[in-house]
Formats: sequence, structure tokens, C-alpha cells
Amino acid sequence: MDIFTERQPSEQVVFFHARKQYQLVRFGQVHMEMKVMKKSCPYCGRIHEKNYDCGRKPRHMKKYNSKDKFRSTAAWQDKRTEIKERDYYLCQACLHGLYGTVRKINHEELEVHHIIPLEEDEKGKLENDNLVTLCRRHHEMAEAGTISRDVLQKIVKGTPQG
Repeated sequence: MDIFTERQPSEQVVFFHARKQYQLVRFGQVHMEMKVMKKSCPYCGRIHEKNYDCGRKPRHMKKYNSKDKFRSTAAWQDKRTEIKERDYYLCQACLHGLYGTVRKINHEELEVHHIIPLEEDEKGKLENDNLVTLCRRHHEMAEAGTISRDVLQKIVKGTPQG
């Protein structure tokens, strides 16, 4: 048994340090012990220390890869703005009435899509003919292959260059 549990505490103080709640228990003049206060876990419902990993807390870890590194460059951000301006900040698939378009003029949740993916053609990552503005719904469809590359390339070729 621990020597601290056999003796009666003469003084208890609760304090906060670095966002943790501690309970300081003093035994006489010499012995002192700090315990981390236990909390109710919002994920499993049990009571344990705040730092304890119960295994139920969801992990939100995104892996950082070369595509993310490319998308954070100034060259890509400038090109993305240029393509959106070229397409008049409109989803080109919605504008042409493709694949379940809800409204023809859609300017919400716009993303710039690589027609030929970065994995297949590293050289075409900043070429205007390989980029098209799509809304999130159509971008997901293009990534899944529902909207073919040929259709997207015909849209880009038909877009007036301003």
C-alpha cells in the first residue's frame, strides 16, 4: 500500500495549472502528493483522467501529401483564381446543364478541377486546358468518373477566353 493512503490528510487544496485540475493533498509537514482530478469522458461515459485515451475519441488525422503541398503554393492559388475568373465564377457543368443540375447559374462552393489528375500528368498541373471550375457536387462526380474527361475537355475548349 502507498504510504499516503494510510494517513489522514491534514489539508486538501484544489487548484488549476495548465488547464488541468489538480488536488493537492498535504500530509503533515513532509509528505505531499498531487493527483490529477478525474473527469467524465464525453466519448465513453466512464470516469478517468483527462489525458487518458479510452479508444473511443474520434481521430481526425489528415495525411499531408505532395498534392496538398502543391495546393498550398502561390502558383496554384494564383492559377485557381485565374481559372475561376476565366469561367466567370460559375460551375461549368451546371451552366451546360449536365448530370442532375439543380440550377443553371451556380456560383456557390466552387472548386477548380484537374481534368487529367496530378498523378497521371505532373506537367499539366498549371495548364489552362487541364483546369475547369466546378461546384462541389460536380467536382465529386468528376473525381469519381461519373463526368467523363472528354466532356470536361469539350467544356473547356468551348469556354470563351476573356
